Amino acid sequence: ENDALAQKRALSILDRAIELAPSKRSFAADKGKALKNLGRYREAVEAYSRWIDNFGTGDLADVSMKASRAEALRLMGKPQEALLSMEGAELSYQAAAMEEAARCFEALGMEKQAAEWHMRTAERYPTTTWVGAAAARFLWSQGDDVSAAKLLNRFRPRTADNPAWYAD
Repeated sequence: ENDALAQKRALSILDRAIELAPSKRSFAADKGKALKNLGRYREAVEAYSRWIDNFGTGDLADVSMKASRAEALRLMGKPQEALLSMEGAELSYQAAAMEEAARCFEALGMEKQAAEWHMRTAERYPTTTWVGAAAARFLWSQGDDVSAAKLLNRFRPRTADNPAWYAD
């Protein structure tokens, strides 16, 4: 409850900040994130789309915004639309975009494609613990406990002795 209240306050502050500095890219991006965190996915999609339209320059920030927009669409129950909205962002090999593609394929019941994207991301980002956690979560969901455990073991040296890092 406190987190939701903090998010609502942040949203109010962001609205005021955008009013005062409409050309500040980070304010617009943060607004999308705050809306998504509040579960206001349709508004988050609109905020991310506005950011892409107003501030997009074809750089890595665009990829991040497209992945965030796709996540909000997937959370709305629209994984096919989410994949289309990425506009090839997953091909940038940015971890969040690649992982979002995997989650969209999961939501569509396309396990083979989901597995390919999860493993491709884990191979590309072998030191990024959340990537390993996402791939292991998927493997567990598929009943492949042995592969999930092997993957966790591969990522474990980077996570010290904290066994909670992989929990979803």
